[in-house]
Amino acid sequence: MQRQTLYSKQGRSGQFQTKAQRDEWIHKEMNEIQQSFEVQTTQGTQAESDLQALRSRLVQVTKKIQGLREQDVARKGESETLSAESVTLKAERDKLTDKRK
Repeated sequence: MQRQTLYSKQGRSGQFQTKAQRDEWIHKEMNEIQQSFEVQTTQGTQAESDLQALRSRLVQVTKKIQGLREQDVARKGESETLSAESVTLKAERDKLTDKRK
């Protein structure tokens, strides 16, 4: 482990001519990392906001679907009632037609 650290340090020391160059590179790397972190944080916040909006939309759509299902059940009931009434009225019409003859 120590040997690896020494080799790594030797590689970095050969990369720069002066401490100023090294410090400049370090600051540049730190700035890039900071910018990347800020972008990722912003994206994470946006993703959370989008998720919350989608959850809210899901609740709205679920309520609308439930309302439409209730309307469907009510209309089926009305349809059955009207169908039964139609059968009754046709039977009465046929009875009256037969009576007229």
